[in-house]
Amino acid sequence: MTVLSPERTKQVAAAAAVRRERLAMRLESIRRMQHLHVAEVNERVAVMSTLVFGSMWMFYAFFAYGFLPLLPRFAPYQEKFLYWGSWVQLWALPLLMVGGIVLNRSSERRAAEDHETLMSELAEIKAMHADLLDAVDTIKRIEASVCVKAQS
Repeated sequence: MTVLSPERTKQVAAAAAVRRERLAMRLESIRRMQHLHVAEVNERVAVMSTLVFGSMWMFYAFFAYGFLPLLPRFAPYQEKFLYWGSWVQLWALPLLMVGGIVLNRSSERRAAEDHETLMSELAEIKAMHADLLDAVDTIKRIEASVCVKAQS
């Protein structure tokens, strides 16, 4: 059996205490269901469904679905096709609206960042312009003094 030094024993005890504290925090977050991040999951579902519903393949699928009741084989089921089409519209419309809101939020954030960048660059350009005007004024004064000295 190996005997640990008092310092090493303290280090091992401190590491064990840290592990116990981390485990307690993880268990508490699981108990509170903080690991689910429901808002992030909802936003991800909304964005993905908006991208899927906004694709040409979804257009082709619904276009073909709209012509199915015209086929003689499916004519008796026309009411069911209308029911399912309405059902898809009922849940797809709010889903697409939420997806649009989430996508707009990120584009608004990007626009704000671009605006800040452009405004800082504009301030730099204004400062450079003011320096150039000062340089031009200085050059004009030097030129005027040189011309006066040359005439005398």
